[in-house]
Amino acid sequence: MPHWEWVLFGLCALLALPISRGYGMAWDEAQHAVYGSFVWDYFRSGFQDMRWRTDLGELYNYGTLFDLPSAIFHRTFSENLFEWRAFFMALAGAFALPAVAKIGRRLGGESVAIFATLALLLMPQFVGQSFINCKDIPLATGVAWSVLGILMVLEKPTPGRFCLLGTIFGLTLSVRIGGAVVGVFFVSGLLFCALRSVMRGSLAGDLKTVVTRRTVLGFALTGLLTWVILVAFWPHAHQNPFWNPIESFRQSTAFPISYPVQYMGKSIPSAELPWHYLPVMLFLTMPVFTALWVAAGLVLGLIGLWLKRREAGSERIFLVLFWLIFPVVFVWIKKPNVYDGVRHFLFVLPAMALLAGLGAARAAEWLNRRKDMLGSAGAAATLAFAAPDLVSLHPYQYVFYNVFAGDRQTLHERFETDYWATSYREAAELLNREQARAGRPVTVAVGLNQLSASCFTVFGAKDMRVALLLGPAPGVVMPPEVDFYTAIPRYQMWQNFPTMPLFTEIRRNGVLLNTVRSREPISPQR
Repeated sequence: MPHWEWVLFGLCALLALPISRGYGMAWDEAQHAVYGSFVWDYFRSGFQDMRWRTDLGELYNYGTLFDLPSAIFHRTFSENLFEWRAFFMALAGAFALPAVAKIGRRLGGESVAIFATLALLLMPQFVGQSFINCKDIPLATGVAWSVLGILMVLEKPTPGRFCLLGTIFGLTLSVRIGGAVVGVFFVSGLLFCALRSVMRGSLAGDLKTVVTRRTVLGFALTGLLTWVILVAFWPHAHQNPFWNPIESFRQSTAFPISYPVQYMGKSIPSAELPWHYLPVMLFLTMPVFTALWVAAGLVLGLIGLWLKRREAGSERIFLVLFWLIFPVVFVWIKKPNVYDGVRHFLFVLPAMALLAGLGAARAAEWLNRRKDMLGSAGAAATLAFAAPDLVSLHPYQYVFYNVFAGDRQTLHERFETDYWATSYREAAELLNREQARAGRPVTVAVGLNQLSASCFTVFGAKDMRVALLLGPAPGVVMPPEVDFYTAIPRYQMWQNFPTMPLFTEIRRNGVLLNTVRSREPISPQR
């Protein structure tokens, strides 16, 4: 079927529409929705309304490409700012699928495109984050399309392709300034092509062919379009179009606040995590068979790159390998402040899907030569083993860990589980029923702070009284007026108030997401 990747995108959009209704709200979702609304007011007021700069802390350092269109839609067609955001986020995630298919086709033909797309579609981490993460999922999609644009320019550097690349770059950076990593990918691709010419002894001739007035103009257009689009959507950049984006990028790579992170059974400050944190988390949050195909694709890619390093087209596998390896090596060497598992590195998951597609496709081709279609069916089946977890973990797919993370019942003691706090929706709905049964407003202590309180309060009954308590509370006595305490495992909040009777636990596949305690030993009525 020609252009099947776009048909798949449409099907995912249709499926996401009802599914998105079941997700909770991530801890910073409300702030981003309000930020987009303030930015819209800034444009509507003729650049006079500055609440985006004064009322939301340092959120102005984030681009607005997702939050602004969402706010415009909600302000025009809906009664609140949140109703359709989960669906829009899912659309942004699904939009990565056509890019992965097109890169996979360049990498190794139709079979690689199909297996790579299937691998990404069945990654619990990518699927789960696609409904709750308004920053990193759109960025991951932008990076995937940016890599495709880079390959198109390296294959045929026409002015039209340079303009397309500049547009993609600008849109990607307009989501999050950390997307500037695509510039590193572009430079690395150019350097690889130059090195390949040196190895072939044709550098002078290749440069004379490639470096023309048209390509110089193309590079200028790419840079200009990137900067214009970045500045156009971003009020913070309007104040100083040159320096403010650079300063925001500097802050994004040197985040000053260190958070406690649960990693391998220890609570470690995020600025002090060991070098192996990122590669270990990338492995543990990946389905085992998918991880094996990634490893196979990585080995095959490295071997293929070495064998075909002088040939045209070798930049394709180089760029995919660089896409995965560079961020891991960067974290290893620079040791930036990272937390929330692989949340800040979701943009490498499409690269992992492509390598998994390469490994699965090559294995399938080898087996198919011995028994027709057995290899393709087997490879597809191994990737599909992740599908049951996508269903049983709903709507918390992003807390998936594979078997190597250990016992699921005690997983929260070793790693972060519901760090986005989306399980507070389920807790709120449960306590709404308890309040209705009690026939009076109840008071609930919630393991949140003012910035993240909406994770619970948006779904709680209007007359429910809510108190907030973030972090461990040893020795603190729960006030007598509090009826319930609910907390995610993050920051060890699940251990607070152990003398209060356990009302219920919210779990998926045995993984603890939320603990609810009550003043009285009441049995929950479901």
